[in-house]
Amino acid sequence: MLETFNLKFRTAFNLQDSAFRINYSDDICCMGSCFAEEIGQKLRTAQFKALINPLGIAYNPVSLAKHLGYILDASSLVPSDLRQRQDLFQHFDFHGKFGDTNRDLYISTLVNQCNNTKAYIQKAKYIFITLGTAIVYQLKTDQRIVNNCHKFPALNFDKKLLSTKQVIHSLEVIVERIKSLQENAKIIFTVSPIRHLKSGFRQNQLSKSTLHLAVQALEQTNTDVSYFPSYELIQDDLRDYRFFKEDSSKSFSNCIHMGKIL
Repeated sequence: MLETFNLKFRTAFNLQDSAFRINYSDDICCMGSCFAEEIGQKLRTAQFKALINPLGIAYNPVSLAKHLGYILDASSLVPSDLRQRQDLFQHFDFHGKFGDTNRDLYISTLVNQCNNTKAYIQKAKYIFITLGTAIVYQLKTDQRIVNNCHKFPALNFDKKLLSTKQVIHSLEVIVERIKSLQENAKIIFTVSPIRHLKSGFRQNQLSKSTLHLAVQALEQTNTDVSYFPSYELIQDDLRDYRFFKEDSSKSFSNCIHMGKIL
């Protein structure tokens, strides 16, 4: 007689109720990695009002803090910060989608985006910040951390893992800048469950752990800061690859298909 086994293919993760509820009338802003775009699109599908990555995808906390700095003061965007490659102007602090062959038009587009985003955050109630990685690239010339290398030769950059202290500082700047725009905003941090494997499995784990430690430290000192466990939901519960779709950019091993999760 064959023995019957009670097999479980997932570890159930029970979410605790949040201290607040998001209403359809609330303005929501989602910023950060590509996972922020997945969350934002899901919110829109559910008929919530969500502004999604108005300044483009940003994976590391330093670049996110810079984005909020530009939102606060769009005049800090100057043409001299642009770099040209194959007739296309790019800015190392922004996503490649803003590239343009016209330097002045590029800056004008970014300034408009910053001003529009500033007006939106000033009335937003919830800000979702999704952190992707603590691994950053620095320009060798001035050690500036970049958001996007824009396919410039690798010899122009150094790669490093931010310390927990550095990430905490960046998150504190993010919170301070959001609060200067909307003092009543609730800020929800998430750590993207999407794995960055170009640097290796262990480096990915070290990176994600650094982000977790920094967010926890911030939670303990800020009453308007909370954490949503998207990382745990995917890595510890929904680990079956049926919950995933192929990532067309091939930058990561898989990209979460939020439509099958929420």
